[in-house]
Amino acid sequence: MKIQLKENQKGKNLIHSKHYTVISMEFISHINKPLSIFMRIVSEDGIPALYNKNIFKIINSKIGNDYVYKENSEESFELVPEIMSYKGFWDNFFDVEEKAINIFKERFPEYKNKLFYK
Repeated sequence: MKIQLKENQKGKNLIHSKHYTVISMEFISHINKPLSIFMRIVSEDGIPALYNKNIFKIINSKIGNDYVYKENSEESFELVPEIMSYKGFWDNFFDVEEKAINIFKERFPEYKNKLFYK
């Protein structure tokens, strides 16, 4: 899936004219509140960060056929590439653990030299 920041919106470390690849989507339900949807994209500082979907327009709605449903809690689930769907992936990734970094780079080779830890 490809998304772009809406003209009238701001996002930390994002550029308006750029198309971003969606790494994962997180859905959070709250009692008596609308469903919250977040898109994880690699920002300009190389961090795969979560942003509210409302600040983006969808450029291409196709997602990879390797994406799976992953339940995080009773209130939260995500769509994420299966290879990255194991418990603790994002914690391991941000702790710069080699296994998680290599999995990310294998699935998204376009970010191989653009990640925050370099």
